[in-house]
Amino acid sequence: MDALDSLRFIFSHPLNRGRPVSTAARILGWQLRSRLTPVVPVDFANGARLLVSRRMYGATGNVYCGLHEFEEMSFLLHFLRPGDVFADVGANVGTYSMLAASVGAQAVAFEPGERFADLKRNVGHNGYPVDCREAAVGDRNGSIGFTVGLDATNHVVEDDKAGATVPLVRLDDAVEHATLIKVDTEGFEAAVVAGGRRVFAQASAAILELDAATDAEPMRTLAAMGYRPISYDPFTRQVRPFHKAGNNSILVRVDPADRLRRAPPYLLRGRAI
Repeated sequence: MDALDSLRFIFSHPLNRGRPVSTAARILGWQLRSRLTPVVPVDFANGARLLVSRRMYGATGNVYCGLHEFEEMSFLLHFLRPGDVFADVGANVGTYSMLAASVGAQAVAFEPGERFADLKRNVGHNGYPVDCREAAVGDRNGSIGFTVGLDATNHVVEDDKAGATVPLVRLDDAVEHATLIKVDTEGFEAAVVAGGRRVFAQASAAILELDAATDAEPMRTLAAMGYRPISYDPFTRQVRPFHKAGNNSILVRVDPADRLRRAPPYLLRGRAI
């Protein structure tokens, strides 16, 4: 996104819509605080605090909007229960894992890149028992090339563009089971699904960076397991026909309606949602 697109996104975000003054104040406040302090603690959902710096371009969306990926993050907060297992593949600084931990779920976070230290610092600051693993996830065990310096868009590469070599694991070998799986691996999603067929086949839902129009292989694999894409309205708790709302797609293998409806609200910026 360029600056103008970013501003449009921020002001039209569901948690900012109709609040131009407070939204502008939040933008200006962040710009000032982040220049004065290298790492800024920012209030997050359910009393968590997210440690953010200017170099974290992905995480700053949560500073401006509360929940950057509102539909997907709200689905997680309403879907997970204490004791559920959440697998976070491509955790970055740990925003999804912290949300899962805030509702009592057990989170396993995989992050192979330079953001692993930020992931550990975020979960440690909040005292969450997140199982942080410094590894990429794919269709085999071993090692693989990985970019550096691209923040939330660091990704697996298998050529001379790799800036680092990182461990690579199969999801089926790394976790016993998961209730909800999130995959955001910048184009490596098909390999993640291929190496996690057993775990995906037992899970109830997934949040993936997939486009039904272009990611045909993993979509076919997941459809054969019973997954279907949905959209979710966090304010009404209604499951709706699928539309591409943001960067990720929500897929479910079981009917989530009752679980979503019965979920306790999460707390964010003084609001119960």
